[in-house]
Amino acid sequence: MKNSQTPAPELKSCPFCGGEATKIHIGNEHVKKQSCQISCVSCNMKMISSILNRSGFSYEWIEQKVTDRWNQRTTPEKKGQDDDC
Repeated sequence: MKNSQTPAPELKSCPFCGGEATKIHIGNEHVKKQSCQISCVSCNMKMISSILNRSGFSYEWIEQKVTDRWNQRTTPEKKGQDDDC
């Protein structure tokens, strides 16, 4: 079973503490499922997504999905300010 950890420069920093993020690929085409885990090396916050190998989706697809979710940020709402003024 493949369990590789690589620095992920395409990942944004951790949304909670600002720490460096790493991406781990767990599994391969010979096991039932593959997972992609992104975690913060500072606070250990994790996000993981998995696919079943016979589902028709590739590991690259799930890797892109979890990376997109990790990198997604929301814009804080400005309270008490009116844009029309």
